[in-house]
Amino acid sequence: MSPSEDALRVFEGDLVLAIEHVDACVATFRGTEDVDLQFLFAERLPTLGSAALPALRKILDDPEVSGSLRYLAAWVALQIGDRGDSVAVLCREVETATRWSLPAAGALAQFGIREGVGPVLAALSRVDPQDTAEVIGYVTALRDLGGDLPTPARERFRSEGPRWMMRAIEDDFPEV
Repeated sequence: MSPSEDALRVFEGDLVLAIEHVDACVATFRGTEDVDLQFLFAERLPTLGSAALPALRKILDDPEVSGSLRYLAAWVALQIGDRGDSVAVLCREVETATRWSLPAAGALAQFGIREGVGPVLAALSRVDPQDTAEVIGYVTALRDLGGDLPTPARERFRSEGPRWMMRAIEDDFPEV
């Protein structure tokens, strides 16, 4: 066997070990039930790069995982560059009004995922105009995604929400 073939075999063995370590890191993330610890792991997982995507996709596809873990796995996958499963999960979070809807809308906006416009518009149609944090959060996501604020939402916020909030909204979406 030539020195080049030996070097290649060693390299391939190192790759196998590296993938095993990546999978172990994602397994540790998946195995914790402490949401605060999940967040800390999620902040660090993107350093693993695309090698983590197969294990993250398994989390996204598992109906038994918690909503927080699914959201965080989608958020990490989006940061790594996934634009398939992670986008679908985050859009579904926004559409179904879960605890993770607003953070998911923010993540979609942060990465400029235009598929998020429809779900954010749906969220704006159902949000309580008195819940200023949610209204401003979804409006900000819509602005960042380049969407237009529909007239019915504008009128509902104007008639049912605080005046200061409407002024803030009109800064981002002036009437034409």
